Amino acid sequence: MASRATSLQPPAVAPAQTLRLPDGRTLGYAAFGAPDKPPLLYFHGWPGSRLEAGLMDQLPVRVIAPDRPGYGASSPQPGRQLLDWPRDVAALADHLGLDRFAVLGVSGGGPYAAACAYALPQRVVATSLLCPVPPLKDAAGQAVRLNADLALLIRLGRHPQLARLPLQLARRVLAAPGLLTPRFIRRWGPYSLAARDMEVLDISVITRILASFREGIRPGIDGPWSDAQVYARPWGFALEEVRGPLRLWHGTADTVVPVETSAAYLAVPGLRRELVAGEGHYSLILAHGPRVIRQMTQDHNQPS
Repeated sequence: MASRATSLQPPAVAPAQTLRLPDGRTLGYAAFGAPDKPPLLYFHGWPGSRLEAGLMDQLPVRVIAPDRPGYGASSPQPGRQLLDWPRDVAALADHLGLDRFAVLGVSGGGPYAAACAYALPQRVVATSLLCPVPPLKDAAGQAVRLNADLALLIRLGRHPQLARLPLQLARRVLAAPGLLTPRFIRRWGPYSLAARDMEVLDISVITRILASFREGIRPGIDGPWSDAQVYARPWGFALEEVRGPLRLWHGTADTVVPVETSAAYLAVPGLRRELVAGEGHYSLILAHGPRVIRQMTQDHNQPS
């Protein structure tokens, strides 16, 4: 399969637009794609920012990508829970005049998309999850088996005070010029990422991903720090309670969020799960993002 990375446009200019929320916080967001097309809210990964949505080309939708609290242009929200997010999303949709919309959650944004499908069933017309971070327990109440990366993320969330130092060090490394460069990632990526990931992660794409990471942690570590705590706690709803069309896509070669973990989402009634042979974490997004969005557009247009 040919890489889609070469079809990406130069880095999108995405200055933050902002909304003042009812509790006084600021929500930052950016818009991509065609403004006259069906609206889709894009929830970025961990870490990340609104800039991440600019990686997807050929967008037949109007994409609105908010920064979660503490990331990029969004204010922190101390003690936030997963089900706080749908309220922010509803406020943003009201601000933009969106009655109904689709939601797409990528990796660490997956639980947030599932929360919106649960909490806003009258407004969310289609939901897709790409290689999503899983809940801690499956439908049978058994602990989901996590790889080293996910297990570390959960440990950070369970020990938030101890997590501050490693996150601050990671932020310094990420922000320091000349340390974590695209060429460095190209050199060392094959030791931890799928072969398909390395096919699509050329220098220009890695540059854009790093820009999204750096924008996300520009104001500090509150975004990824509070996200880790959200992932490590019960979500506040059962996946069996989620309604509406929900699709999940996962690459079988994903080394960041292993494909086996997505089985926990099978508890969602009527879930459609597509396992994409040979794709990794990043290649799934870059090579199949446009197809996912086209399918969401079809779901969006189905009569309710």
